[in-house]
Amino acid sequence: MRPRTSDTFQLPRLSVQHLKSRALDYMLSRAIEMTEERRAQLVANVLAITAIPTFAISWRFWTPYRTFPTVPYIPGLHPTQFSVVVLVMACAGLVLACAPKHRPLGLATFILCLCFLVLEDQSRLQPYIYVEVIVAIGLFHHAVKGGELNALRVATVFVYLWAGIHKLNVHYFDEVFPWVFFSPRITHWLSFLEYHPTVVRTMALSSALLEVSAAAFLLLRKTRAVGVIAVATIHVVALLLIGPIGMQFAPVVWPWNLAMVAYVLVLFWNFDSPILHVRDPAHALTVVLFGMLPVLNLFSWWDAYLSFHAFSGAHVDASLQIPDGKESELPPAARRVLYKHRVSFDGWSMSDTKASAYPAERVYRSIFRQTCKKAPDAELVIVGKPEWPSGRTSETVEKCPQ
Repeated sequence: MRPRTSDTFQLPRLSVQHLKSRALDYMLSRAIEMTEERRAQLVANVLAITAIPTFAISWRFWTPYRTFPTVPYIPGLHPTQFSVVVLVMACAGLVLACAPKHRPLGLATFILCLCFLVLEDQSRLQPYIYVEVIVAIGLFHHAVKGGELNALRVATVFVYLWAGIHKLNVHYFDEVFPWVFFSPRITHWLSFLEYHPTVVRTMALSSALLEVSAAAFLLLRKTRAVGVIAVATIHVVALLLIGPIGMQFAPVVWPWNLAMVAYVLVLFWNFDSPILHVRDPAHALTVVLFGMLPVLNLFSWWDAYLSFHAFSGAHVDASLQIPDGKESELPPAARRVLYKHRVSFDGWSMSDTKASAYPAERVYRSIFRQTCKKAPDAELVIVGKPEWPSGRTSETVEKCPQ
């Protein structure tokens, strides 16, 4: 008797479409089953891959081979040849941290070396360096104690929350956003762009609200996939505007933009647990540093860079006023950015070290006092933090101390 068709053994059809489907199912299952240990490994890899190029781009910033003055946290501590050794050790620590077996040692080396370098110069505490230190501390705590990486997730949420909030000001709408979005290179590639004040302000407001929304989406469990997409959009657009095909501005932050996309993807994709419940010291530290202390910046009681003022235009600024005929008293890097008898501190720092100046009055005044030793006729012009919501600023002029 002939067997029924259903009883006959049949080999599976291995078509190309079937293999693609199986491969996709496998990758999705691995993503869904991703453990915190695997996420920690990926975050450590991202930290090393992006931080080392950052140091390479701004290598003068971390060494004594620079003309832009340093402002140490500890008086008398200045960059020396030993600083170069410490920088190399920090990079070696990052490489070592990629190996799970040696991760605590590598991260501890990186954290200690970076803290020493920051003590040599307050300007080195850039927002991306601040984030890198917290990421390293969170990874170190996880490597020693285990548990979840919620400290890093909370820190990431607050980075986008405060970055978006600080952009809600007149200077960002009318100056910073148009300067970036309507730069000559961008309008060359996008010739259809036309500057209309109302449209530009609407676009600027939308960009700021997108960052705040990204923070909210990442915080809520059901919308985290949307938050990841929002973050990717923010940084892809940022890289297009300031990157190689755009303004070619501040290459030192290009790796950081890539790192933030990778951090968010690794930490939040297919993660459905709550993140606000504080369970360990690292978690509590990030809530205080990234969530609570930036509130003080609204009253000028906490530094702008530690509150994530990234391209916000809402922090204090300063420049040197140089009398006619006294330009030769300045270092070459400062003379390169001299414009209408003024030298922007930010421009001088970028010209010399490829990193921005630290926007704090105490730092500006210390740099000014050091500059006065060779340029005694220079004057310090400080433009105060813009008032909200009017955007009004105050300007003060100080002469070199006798």
